Amino acid sequence: MPEPVLSFARRFQLWTYTVSHGQLLLRSPKAPEHPERIDVLFKDVSLINLPTLLHDLRVEVAEDEAARERLAAAGAHALGTRRLYLLHGHNWSGHVLAGAVFHHVDDGEYYSPSALLPNFPP
Repeated sequence: MPEPVLSFARRFQLWTYTVSHGQLLLRSPKAPEHPERIDVLFKDVSLINLPTLLHDLRVEVAEDEAARERLAAAGAHALGTRRLYLLHGHNWSGHVLAGAVFHHVDDGEYYSPSALLPNFPP
């Protein structure tokens, strides 16, 4: 199994997708047991296969051969300059084909804009 790029033991939501620049934002809002908010942003996204509610989150990069097999099964295009990110959690798995992934931790409120998408409504 590949090394995780990111790993968080908490609940995330598929927060927003914007066609402009193919940006997908996953958010874990603050909660009594988690005083900080976490945003995970995928950029240059061309394929999404995820549930809308993600319990725990582990992100890995698929090796080229495994990525090509998954893409072929999904009827998707070649990797190109993108990577296939494998996402796993408690009782779920999925993937995102994207150019890059970033994350940010802050004390922002539920509907506050993300530092990763500052000019986009929450």
